[in-house]
Amino acid sequence: WQSVFLANLPILVVSWMLQKGIDLSKSGERSLDGRLSQFDWIGTLLLAAGLIAGMIGLRVPGAWTIALVALAVLFLAGFVVWERRVPAPVLDLRLFLRPRFAAGGLIVATQNLAMYALIFQMPFLFADLSDLPQSQVGVAMLALTAGMVLFAPLGGRVAHYIGVRLTVVIGSLMCTVGVALLADLEIWQSLSGVVIPLGLVGLGLGLSSGPNQAAAMSAVAQNESGMAAAALSTTRYFGGIAGIAILSSLLPDTAAGDDITGHLIAFWIFVASCAVSVGFALMLPGKGKN
Repeated sequence: WQSVFLANLPILVVSWMLQKGIDLSKSGERSLDGRLSQFDWIGTLLLAAGLIAGMIGLRVPGAWTIALVALAVLFLAGFVVWERRVPAPVLDLRLFLRPRFAAGGLIVATQNLAMYALIFQMPFLFADLSDLPQSQVGVAMLALTAGMVLFAPLGGRVAHYIGVRLTVVIGSLMCTVGVALLADLEIWQSLSGVVIPLGLVGLGLGLSSGPNQAAAMSAVAQNESGMAAAALSTTRYFGGIAGIAILSSLLPDTAAGDDITGHLIAFWIFVASCAVSVGFALMLPGKGKN
């Protein structure tokens, strides 16, 4: 399975070759004195250090947990302070002062907290609760993906008729209900038991993602669109990292089948995260509003 990581190398090579043909200096951010700003290495390092310290801190025992979590908070606080001072930040936090953009970013984060952690959790659940072969795990994961793929193109059309707010609320509610159904651990004993709830989660994500991100992007000016898109991507990965960190802290480092309590607690945390996204969806514009 380690060879899966090697599949990224050709993509990176092609990306590097394409980047060489683009004159990045024409679109670079400029500081107040008109000079082209350099890449924000300090902000990037502070962010990376904070995330790494926090992830490791949630997995080590005893006093190391407190020390590393405190270090993570220190690095992330330094990141926030630095990003507010640098001319061209790696993540412009001022975007989140706009309610519509903040709501869109938080919906992305809370939904992906549940989705990424669920994808990570599924193989362990099947191993703990059933004797299904690993190939069946892949089939179950396809139900989640299929729901997203099939309903993502419909999200914009639905929003056109009923409005962005209602579309995202409905999609977020579907995610919440789907994850709540998956919290019934008895259904994980068979493939048929999880296909419909997983498809419901995928349907909700597909229906809400497009309209939500479009509404968030409409809150920024055209010259801010690049930074805004990057900020939304960052919130997506923040959510995914948080979900997997929560899950890894709840699952015991023991053999499969020894304890399923951590799985159950994790599911209700993910249900709560999806439910929070419903509240943020109410901050989005309704039908006929920009």
